[in-house]
Amino acid sequence: MKAILVLYLTQKLFYDDDTATVLYHTFNCLVYFFCIFGAIIADSWWGKFKTILYLSIVYAIGSSVIALGAVEPWNMPSR
Repeated sequence: MKAILVLYLTQKLFYDDDTATVLYHTFNCLVYFFCIFGAIIADSWWGKFKTILYLSIVYAIGSSVIALGAVEPWNMPSR
């Protein structure tokens, strides 16, 4: 995902190079921050296995939303 993020931001969303670079580095920073946040959740509240399960479900839902967003409008027959 990180490999094509700047290309997506510049070519599809039409951000300029500076803004795309800032968004890329912000995304990269948040990737490392959320690992620490997940560790705090696992150690304090849910435990290791529940944290992995619940956050994997959130990840799967997010991936499904991205995949469904790429589908062209349904080609339903018109009346």
